[in-house]
Amino acid sequence: MPFVALEGKFPQHPKLLGFSRSDRFTWVEILCYCAEYRTKGYIPGRIQDVIRQATPKLLRQFAEVGLLDLVYDPDRGGQGYAIHDWEEFNGTGAERRAAKERKQRQREREKADGLLAANDDIPF
Repeated sequence: MPFVALEGKFPQHPKLLGFSRSDRFTWVEILCYCAEYRTKGYIPGRIQDVIRQATPKLLRQFAEVGLLDLVYDPDRGGQGYAIHDWEEFNGTGAERRAAKERKQRQREREKADGLLAANDDIPF
Protein backbone atom coordinates (compact mmCIF):
# COMPACT_ATOMS: atom_id res chain seq x y z
CA MET A 1 0.00 0.00 0.00
CA PRO A 2 1.77 3.19 -1.15
CA PHE A 3 1.72 6.24 1.04
CA VAL A 4 2.95 9.79 0.80
CA ALA A 5 4.89 11.65 3.47
CA LEU A 6 3.33 14.93 4.64
CA GLU A 7 4.64 16.84 7.61
CA GLY A 8 2.24 18.23 10.18
CA LYS A 9 2.82 21.82 9.04
CA PHE A 10 1.94 20.94 5.45
CA PRO A 11 -1.28 23.05 5.24
CA GLN A 12 0.62 26.17 6.37
CA HIS A 13 3.68 25.65 4.16
CA PRO A 14 4.71 29.02 2.65
CA LYS A 15 4.69 27.58 -0.88
CA LEU A 16 1.00 26.66 -0.48
CA LEU A 17 -0.35 29.76 1.27
CA GLY A 18 -1.17 31.56 -1.96
CA PHE A 19 -3.36 28.70 -3.20
CA SER A 20 -7.02 28.06 -2.54
CA ARG A 21 -8.08 25.06 -0.46
CA SER A 22 -9.22 23.40 -3.68
CA ASP A 23 -5.81 23.92 -5.30
CA ARG A 24 -4.04 22.62 -2.17
CA PHE A 25 -6.20 19.50 -2.30
CA THR A 26 -5.32 19.10 -5.97
CA TRP A 27 -1.68 19.18 -4.87
CA VAL A 28 -2.38 16.35 -2.40
CA GLU A 29 -4.11 14.38 -5.18
CA ILE A 30 -1.03 14.79 -7.37
CA LEU A 31 1.22 13.57 -4.54
CA CYS A 32 -1.04 10.56 -3.98
CA TYR A 33 -1.15 9.77 -7.69
CA CYS A 34 2.65 9.74 -7.87
CA ALA A 35 2.87 7.48 -4.81
CA GLU A 36 0.15 5.09 -5.98
CA TYR A 37 1.59 4.66 -9.47
CA ARG A 38 5.23 4.92 -8.37
CA THR A 39 6.11 7.64 -10.85
CA LYS A 40 9.13 8.79 -8.80
CA GLY A 41 7.49 12.19 -8.66
CA TYR A 42 7.11 12.52 -12.41
CA ILE A 43 3.73 13.93 -13.44
CA PRO A 44 2.51 12.39 -16.69
CA GLY A 45 1.34 14.66 -19.46
CA ARG A 46 -2.18 13.27 -19.22
CA ILE A 47 -2.57 13.90 -15.47
CA GLN A 48 -5.64 16.04 -16.13
CA ASP A 49 -7.42 12.95 -17.47
CA VAL A 50 -7.22 11.56 -13.93
CA ILE A 51 -7.16 14.72 -11.80
CA ARG A 52 -9.43 17.17 -13.60
CA GLN A 53 -8.28 20.19 -11.58
CA ALA A 54 -4.60 19.60 -12.45
CA THR A 55 -4.74 22.07 -15.31
CA PRO A 56 -1.66 23.24 -17.21
CA LYS A 57 -2.16 26.67 -15.60
CA LEU A 58 -2.19 25.23 -12.06
CA LEU A 59 0.86 23.05 -12.80
CA ARG A 60 2.71 26.17 -14.01
CA GLN A 61 1.72 27.97 -10.80
CA PHE A 62 3.01 25.05 -8.71
CA ALA A 63 6.28 25.24 -10.67
CA GLU A 64 6.53 29.00 -10.13
CA VAL A 65 6.53 28.56 -6.34
CA GLY A 66 8.97 25.64 -6.44
CA LEU A 67 6.63 22.70 -5.80
CA LEU A 68 7.36 21.30 -9.25
CA ASP A 69 10.51 21.16 -11.35
CA LEU A 70 10.51 21.46 -15.13
CA VAL A 71 11.71 18.24 -16.76
CA TYR A 72 11.73 16.68 -20.20
CA ASP A 73 8.41 14.91 -20.81
CA PRO A 74 8.80 11.95 -23.17
CA ASP A 75 5.00 11.62 -23.44
CA ARG A 76 4.71 15.10 -24.91
CA GLY A 77 8.16 15.38 -26.44
CA GLY A 78 8.85 18.54 -24.50
CA GLN A 79 8.41 20.22 -21.14
CA GLY A 80 6.92 18.27 -18.27
CA TYR A 81 6.92 18.39 -14.49
CA ALA A 82 8.27 16.42 -11.56
CA ILE A 83 7.65 16.98 -7.87
CA HIS A 84 10.53 18.88 -6.32
CA ASP A 85 12.68 16.67 -4.05
CA TRP A 86 10.29 13.69 -4.34
CA GLU A 87 12.85 11.10 -3.31
CA GLU A 88 14.18 13.19 -0.42
CA PHE A 89 10.76 13.11 1.26
CA ASN A 90 9.32 9.85 -0.07
CA GLY A 91 12.42 7.75 -0.61
CA THR A 92 13.57 5.74 -3.57
CA GLY A 93 11.92 2.48 -4.53
CA ALA A 94 14.81 0.58 -2.92
CA GLU A 95 14.48 2.58 0.31
CA ARG A 96 10.73 1.95 0.48
CA ARG A 97 11.20 -1.79 -0.14
CA ALA A 98 13.89 -1.95 2.56
CA ALA A 99 11.63 -0.11 5.03
CA LYS A 100 8.76 -2.48 4.25
CA GLU A 101 11.00 -5.51 4.79
CA ARG A 102 12.30 -4.08 8.10
CA LYS A 103 8.75 -3.48 9.30
CA GLN A 104 7.72 -7.00 8.28
CA ARG A 105 10.66 -8.49 10.23
CA GLN A 106 9.75 -6.34 13.24
CA ARG A 107 6.15 -7.59 13.17
CA GLU A 108 7.34 -11.18 12.89
CA ARG A 109 9.56 -10.69 15.96
CA GLU A 110 6.67 -9.07 17.87
CA LYS A 111 4.37 -11.97 17.00
CA ALA A 112 7.01 -14.48 18.08
CA ASP A 113 7.48 -12.58 21.37
CA GLY A 114 3.72 -12.44 21.94
CA LEU A 115 3.65 -8.65 21.61
CA LEU A 116 1.43 -8.75 18.53
CA ALA A 117 -1.49 -11.10 18.08
CA ALA A 118 -1.19 -13.36 15.03
CA ASN A 119 -4.45 -11.98 13.62
CA ASP A 120 -3.53 -8.29 14.01
CA ASP A 121 -3.60 -6.77 10.57
CA ILE A 122 -1.65 -3.54 10.71
CA PRO A 123 -1.48 -1.86 7.29
CA PHE A 124 1.75 0.04 7.97
